[in-house]
Amino acid sequence: MKMFIDFSRFCSDYGIPIADPGHKHGRVGWISCECPFCTGNPGFHLGYNTASGYFNCWRCGWHPDAKVLETLAHVSWKEAKALILKYESLARFKRQSEVHIQIPFELPSGTLPCTDRHRKYLVKRGYDADSVIDRWNLLGTGWKSLMPFRLIIPISHKGETVSYQGRDITGRSELRYKACPKIMEKVHHKHILYGLDDVPEDWVIIVEGVPSVWRLGPGAVATFGAKFTLSQVRLLQPFKRRYIFFDSDSAGMSQAKKLAEYLSVMRGITEIWQYRGSGKDPGDMSQKEANQLIREMLK
Repeated sequence: MKMFIDFSRFCSDYGIPIADPGHKHGRVGWISCECPFCTGNPGFHLGYNTASGYFNCWRCGWHPDAKVLETLAHVSWKEAKALILKYESLARFKRQSEVHIQIPFELPSGTLPCTDRHRKYLVKRGYDADSVIDRWNLLGTGWKSLMPFRLIIPISHKGETVSYQGRDITGRSELRYKACPKIMEKVHHKHILYGLDDVPEDWVIIVEGVPSVWRLGPGAVATFGAKFTLSQVRLLQPFKRRYIFFDSDSAGMSQAKKLAEYLSVMRGITEIWQYRGSGKDPGDMSQKEANQLIREMLK
């Protein structure tokens, strides 16, 4: 059974500042503090997920519970294990008194079939708009929506739509992607892989973003960003051949190597492929380049 830690109580006891709800690094379902494992500008980048019980830094990724408590509290590994038991007991008592609230899942208000404006956005990015819309069940919003002028991307898991992402088509929004509020998701999107239901063979191409799946077609899955979760790693275990094809920037390559390390202990073959095109990610390839790449992978 999964153990949960009362991390807010731990931080209070050890004088560790955490992000207030209104802080820019404050997120619903997360308790965030400064990460002791990475360098750079200080910020509340290390978070504890209160729903799933794990630590993750938005910069350097996942970290074991004991390692986090050992480092933050400046204690030995043995003492850190004892702290886990102590704060796990407090968390169990706390969770028993909590009431879980689940808002029924639904797509954003104003979601309708894609219009010419959505098709023009896809064509501008080099996609066959009608083919992508039909293949991936894309929808769209206009100005009459709380998530205006976006492609609405349903996320399926085991044949059921469980979440969605909204992709800005104007180029003017500060956030290119907006996710379904966690309180509405049937399954949190970072616990699954986009496109997994459509993988036809025993090989899989792992990419960061949804548009890269559209470009590569069935057989590709996305982790919704360079950072991945252990739940996503477990979903990749059954495949005999796994090709990691993340963005070629430093963050993408760092996470690709980290994912390969996790997958290397599993049966099958894992390879890292690097995108060397002129765009930002594999989704920027032409369809001809994507088709050629897949042929090279499967030789």
